[in-house]
Amino acid sequence: MLKVQNLTKLFEKNRAVSGATFDVARGELICLLGPSGCGKSTLLRMIAGLALPDAGRIDIDGKDVTEAQANRRPTAMVFQSHALWNHMTVAQNVAFGLRVQGLPKPEIAEKVAAALTLVGLDGFARRRPAELSGGQAQRVALARCLVVEPKVLLMDEPFSALDAHLRANLREELKALQRRLRLTTIFVTHDQEEAMELADRIVVMHAGRIEQIGRPGDLYLEPQTLTVARFIGQMNEATVTLKAGRADWLGQPVALPAPDGPVTLLCRPEDLQRDRAGIDVRVTRVIDLGPMIRVTVATDEGAALTWVCGREGQPQTGAPLTLRPSRLLAYRDGQRLGTAAPVANRIMAERV
Repeated sequence: MLKVQNLTKLFEKNRAVSGATFDVARGELICLLGPSGCGKSTLLRMIAGLALPDAGRIDIDGKDVTEAQANRRPTAMVFQSHALWNHMTVAQNVAFGLRVQGLPKPEIAEKVAAALTLVGLDGFARRRPAELSGGQAQRVALARCLVVEPKVLLMDEPFSALDAHLRANLREELKALQRRLRLTTIFVTHDQEEAMELADRIVVMHAGRIEQIGRPGDLYLEPQTLTVARFIGQMNEATVTLKAGRADWLGQPVALPAPDGPVTLLCRPEDLQRDRAGIDVRVTRVIDLGPMIRVTVATDEGAALTWVCGREGQPQTGAPLTLRPSRLLAYRDGQRLGTAAPVANRIMAERV
């Protein structure tokens, strides 16, 4: 449905977006994920026609729309602020795009009623935006987009101003509606959890460039760059020196078939396991998160690690532990080298 090819946007000498290339299949929901200032909103605005690229091409449903004005593109956009007109009723806000198209009033009324039903706002047609909650206002903004039947729905952090519980509810509603309508959607967010929950695939951006594209689970388990590994989820990180395929991670021997030199090793908190042979640490903090316990520990040398465990057998502050990494991701010059294999003990390490 959508093809973005080598899209670039300059602001003076700064590359807000540099060489972005990706496809979106019909009915797919893609999340553009990254920190503030990484270029994801600028990329979305170029797809919407609200900003023109300095290079590259945008195709929607087989048609080149790179130079087309926003109102000439088969897209609709939900903004971070709902952007409703306060002097209009809910029905008038939703009907705006249809009135611009010149549709007959009876058809407009029918389509508006159907759109409000889709977003669960039956009976709200006569209300004003000031009479709505934040979640209701964003549902109206979504209905205003859906009513014009866009080929591509664009959403720029639409839930970021809402409280956590409401965000979670709206995400579930959006995903169910998007699947039901098979609506091709691009959703911008800086929230990892939001992207993991919503997306069929995630486009991770950093400093104007696309770092990696993949399914949520693949990005979490197999981040291909150090930037993605650090951004998706939490990591314990240490830089070691690899020699003859061996290295030492906080006193734990590991094996990695790679050339000698410095290597950055990362371990997720859930990939640390209690073991009699491993790294001796002491618990410095225990944080009860409800379904899991987050534990901060420190080695004798002062290195801090984060570990997560279940509620049963949770340690107390000050307690000694021995932890062993079950999986370590290895990177050099920001790129993935592979997965380092922890070795049970130093005698076995000498045999590697």
